[in-house]
Amino acid sequence: IATCNDAGAIEPAMRSRFAEFVICAPTDSQMPAIAHSVYRTRRAHASWGVAFPERLADQVANEFKGCTPRELAGLIEAAAAHAASCRRTQIQVSDVQAAREAYARRTTPAPQRVGFI
Repeated sequence: IATCNDAGAIEPAMRSRFAEFVICAPTDSQMPAIAHSVYRTRRAHASWGVAFPERLADQVANEFKGCTPRELAGLIEAAAAHAASCRRTQIQVSDVQAAREAYARRTTPAPQRVGFI
């Protein structure tokens, strides 16, 4: 079993050994249900989980539309951390927004500098 983002980048000899299944990205209408599922899993396995409610608020789950499932997991962790840093035990919409801003700062490449010695 293997996964990849671009099957065309795999050598044909290797690719011929796999049965390929194309999995479409989740739609915006599917993301809230995925967000609830990922939150439950993260909460169950994280040390912070016992302090947070069992269910993510629906309005918070709706904030994850447009995310990939991989981004979603990181954003949930970051949103929980932001809530905890504000001394709250429930993720709010503002926590998701703060997590998105932090994620954007991490993924924005720094300007290239040219220097001479």
